[in-house]
Amino acid sequence: MVAELTLGFWVRLFNAEFERILWKDLRRAFPYLPKNQKHRKQVSAPLNDFRNLRNRIFHNEPVCWNFERLQQLHEDMIQLLGWLNRDLPAWIQPIDRFDAVLLETKTKLT
Repeated sequence: MVAELTLGFWVRLFNAEFERILWKDLRRAFPYLPKNQKHRKQVSAPLNDFRNLRNRIFHNEPVCWNFERLQQLHEDMIQLLGWLNRDLPAWIQPIDRFDAVLLETKTKLT
């Protein structure tokens, strides 16, 4: 059943409408989120940005409209993964080609 649920479903759980019902339990999924940032909005915003970027890519829409914003989205995603598990950013690093691809794309466009 879990495999049939969309990314939008999971991200929507962090929307304001579910804050009173779900946030107390959902925040436990982010054990490495700094205590001073343990607010639903701190998690919801980057998750929604990630979903929006994923949707643009999935629907073959351009994503290179703003390289600085794209870089920030990537950094936010890595940070969010670190909130889930502090080892994830280091584990992903050897296979993360984002910086190289971004540099190559910038070079081709200039």
